[in-house]
Amino acid sequence: MVDNLELALRHADDEARAFIDGVRAVHEQAVSTLARLGYPRLDPVGQTFDPILHEAVTTVAAEGEPGTVVDVVRAGYGTPEALLRPAGVVVARK
Repeated sequence: MVDNLELALRHADDEARAFIDGVRAVHEQAVSTLARLGYPRLDPVGQTFDPILHEAVTTVAAEGEPGTVVDVVRAGYGTPEALLRPAGVVVARK
């Protein structure tokens, strides 16, 4: 992971695309490492809001069932048994 950060910084002035690719690689490695440690990324869009796994950031008028997660503002990581961080979500209301 550190190697990819250094590579991204080394090429930041030469070409913006190389910097973006380097940051993307670090992000993918970090998410993969968290999953291997037992903290997979939560993808709650479409699920019923669960205060154990989700932190409501706001609510919006949306079609569909009230109380359903319609967007993720901040990713969450973990499982119901081992939660590292709840997902910050937008929840549908009537």
